[in-house]
Amino acid sequence: METLLSLLYSESWYTREAAADALVALGPTVAEAVYPLLEEGYWYVRAAAFRILGHLASEKLLPHILKALKDNNVAVQLEAARAAVRLFQAHPDLKQHLSREERSEIEAILAHHKELDLLQHLQGHG
Repeated sequence: METLLSLLYSESWYTREAAADALVALGPTVAEAVYPLLEEGYWYVRAAAFRILGHLASEKLLPHILKALKDNNVAVQLEAARAAVRLFQAHPDLKQHLSREERSEIEAILAHHKELDLLQHLQGHG
């Protein structure tokens, strides 16, 4: 697991994606090791962490997602929005904890990046 986590720092997009997929495949036990990466200085590490944790759908991810919607990097914002949809698919009751503004922020990010399938899931049409 440590090797896979270190590969998230690679400058290669392909390497980061492969490492993230491998970490997801390891299952929920990796979540605690990935959470600290949400605060990492490198945007691509933060984005990878949201991608991983979104697939693992840990309920404690929601506050981190809401914070990341205001991240200074659009890739991190997008991965956080994607993670939100995955989280709400796994735990539909969490959606009620969103304010109207937070929900609108997620919808706007997904719409801007033309993530229409995810947007439909968030809006309850999918």
